[in-house]
Order: sequence, then structure tokens, then C-alpha cells
Amino acid sequence: MENLEYLEKVKKENVDYKVFKEVGEHEIEYRKMKALEIIAEEQINNNSTLWTVVTTLENIGTAIRQGGL
Repeated sequence: MENLEYLEKVKKENVDYKVFKEVGEHEIEYRKMKALEIIAEEQINNNSTLWTVVTTLENIGTAIRQGGL
């Protein structure tokens, strides 16, 4: 499962912390899930940023080859 798929699934579930805390032993599972949610969001943001940088570098390379810079 990719990060975006995982993140969408977690957000769709809309799990409430109080439910996990009442059960007690599942509090760690909730914290792990939230940590993975944060990691997934960061990975998605990093991937988007990376593609922006790659596209910019490709555009610069094209401009240099065409004599525009």
C-alpha cells in the first residue's frame, strides 16, 4: 500500500483517540497509527516537492539547450 492510499484509509476511518484510550492496551496502536499518518503525509509532501524541483531543473536544461539562458 502506498503512502497516499494508507493516508486516505486512515483519514476515512476517522478514529477517535478517546475510543482507543478507553480500551487502554490499544493506546500504543493508536499512537503508531498516528505516527504513520504523519510519516505518510510528509512522504507525500516530499515527493511533490521533489517532482517540482525535477520539473524546474528539466525546464532550465531545456532553456539552456535552446539558448534561452
